[in-house]
Amino acid sequence: MEVLLSLDLSLFVDEVILFLGNYGFVIVILFGIAHPILENPLALFNLTLAIALLGTAVGYIVVFVSNLIGILILYYLVMKVKNHKNKIFLKKNV
Repeated sequence: MEVLLSLDLSLFVDEVILFLGNYGFVIVILFGIAHPILENPLALFNLTLAIALLGTAVGYIVVFVSNLIGILILYYLVMKVKNHKNKIFLKKNV
């Protein structure tokens, strides 16, 4: 039973990778950008998908660069909220 389950799981993973095709690359980049912003548990899935689709070296590089882009977007959003919040507190008379 366990052998059949593992065989089905490996066939399923192979079929999913074949099904994704070129869209897998886009999904890897989008999940890499969203990971720092949303802090969701997509990191392991994203890295596994990147390695399966692109290979080890290219997969790590793509995930790393997309994470850097996500971190820069997160920094911009935090600074935007911080500046907006400071303006509100400066206008408030206490």
